[in-house]
Amino acid sequence: MVVDQTLKNNSSVSLINTNVMRAGADYDANVTAGLWDMYSKGNKWNLNGKVAVSQLLGILPEGKNQVGTAYNWGFGKTSGRFQFQVSQNFSDEKYNHNDMGYFTNNNFLDNNLWVTYRWLQPKGWYNRLNWNVNMGTSHRFKPWAYQNLWFNTNLNGQLKNLWWFGTNLNYNPAQNDFYEPRVADKVFRRPASWGGGGWMETNRAKKYSMGLELFTRLVKEYDGKGYDIGMNHQFRFNKKLTISTNTNVNYRFNNLGFATLFAADSIIFAVRDRQTVENILNIKYNFTNMMGLTFRARHYWSEVENNDFYSLQKDGGLKPIPGGINRNVDFNVNYFNIDMVFTWQFALGSFVNIVWKDAISNFTRDTRNNYFKNFGETLRTDQLNSLSVRVIYFLDYLNLKKKS
Repeated sequence: MVVDQTLKNNSSVSLINTNVMRAGADYDANVTAGLWDMYSKGNKWNLNGKVAVSQLLGILPEGKNQVGTAYNWGFGKTSGRFQFQVSQNFSDEKYNHNDMGYFTNNNFLDNNLWVTYRWLQPKGWYNRLNWNVNMGTSHRFKPWAYQNLWFNTNLNGQLKNLWWFGTNLNYNPAQNDFYEPRVADKVFRRPASWGGGGWMETNRAKKYSMGLELFTRLVKEYDGKGYDIGMNHQFRFNKKLTISTNTNVNYRFNNLGFATLFAADSIIFAVRDRQTVENILNIKYNFTNMMGLTFRARHYWSEVENNDFYSLQKDGGLKPIPGGINRNVDFNVNYFNIDMVFTWQFALGSFVNIVWKDAISNFTRDTRNNYFKNFGETLRTDQLNSLSVRVIYFLDYLNLKKKS
């Protein structure tokens, strides 16, 4: 349930409640949050935020209740050439809204600063430019501990031919990673790294357009290197048919990460080589301005080969394991998905959606196959298909009142 009130100067306040009641002995869940987004006269300044309380009621086996809190706030200048925002994001160790939402982790306090300067008037070779600086720090809330610090600066803009471009540089000092060990209260001291890259995108108003993104990251310890390549293409055949593709390739050499777990006090890390390839095909066809079909096919492949093994120490450091371990912990994972949706708007605000979904997943320890052989074996794996029909009908209270 959402109650929202619009205020002057494009401001608003909202109250949100999600509630899950379960039959039987399993716990119930309730989350309530208040949100605000306030602008000054002329929209020069902004103050936004959220305060939330989560309740898990009757957690088995004791039937206890768990109450958690979270908040975030931001304040900044939102007009003119020079703009900025400072923000803070907090969640205690008990906050959880996963029963009706998506939530990855809690128990943190993050502080962030964003500053930008914009050139809005077209000049010799550009239409507009933006220079941004971002920095932030994160701490674990309980028990209090430093997690990470990061810094990023980037420049992006639009050229006279309506192409877009950008370049960026970032630095991450040494971190305390409390998640990679996969065991509570364990930490991995992740080394510092530098990263940088650039991107470009052609004029999207043309029949054919494309984008390209390149990024690299360097880690001094263990001579770690990472390379990311992204490319997309789009072709509009006519007003009815548009086809686009996206390809993302990621390479990691001498990458540090979790390998396996023998016991809570025997956590194994590895220096490894990893490659990930993702391909997406999108097709959109409009029969009329009220009826259309979208098709999306995605294949994701990620392969990890572990080279040298290390045991995680109590202080978060790594100790070499001579001779390695007697277990194959390489992995080769594939996901293939199809989402096809037929949409018909049969009345104002009213729709019929017919959706077909196909999902395939395949996991092995064999890393000898190339991309195309992996793709072929994935298509021969068992599939999960689903077909759903959804009807949304919009009722206008004012029209009903007039008719009555």
